[in-house]
Amino acid sequence: MSELNLRICSSIVLGALALAATWIGGPFYFLLWLGAAILILWEWATISRFRPLWLAAGIAYAGIFLLAMVLLRNSPFGRAAILWLFGSIWATDSAAYFGGRLIGGAKLWPAVSPGKTWAGAITGSIAGIVAGICVIVAEGITLHPAHLLVGFIIVVAAQLGDLLESAIKRH
Repeated sequence: MSELNLRICSSIVLGALALAATWIGGPFYFLLWLGAAILILWEWATISRFRPLWLAAGIAYAGIFLLAMVLLRNSPFGRAAILWLFGSIWATDSAAYFGGRLIGGAKLWPAVSPGKTWAGAITGSIAGIVAGICVIVAEGITLHPAHLLVGFIIVVAAQLGDLLESAIKRH
């Protein structure tokens, strides 16, 4: 099985699990994201070779992730907000990958992530914003111009986070 096929299969399974947990909420939701936070911390600790300062940063990173996921889900529009994030970020990642491969062009930051291109970043940003709008409309929420601004911030933050993770892995 090719790496792309493996990524697609694992994305479908994990995405379905994340969607189900978000929809159901409660203890199932918490346990899923607690497991995700533990896996994040394990990967971080392994990459950083369990160095104490890096390990402390990893604990904070995983803890903030878990806290954000739980607090956001428990907010008044929590389920819709999580689905909005999923739609925006998943579309950004997917479109950036395929758009970058299809269009090619200038590299975004070759020293950190040699495969990422400006074309992919732009394609991903557009797709992420559009997907976020689709989720908002599907959830029956009145679309507001602020959604576009926040959507743009989300897709840019997602791509910067991806670059930061790449930089940390290379460090």
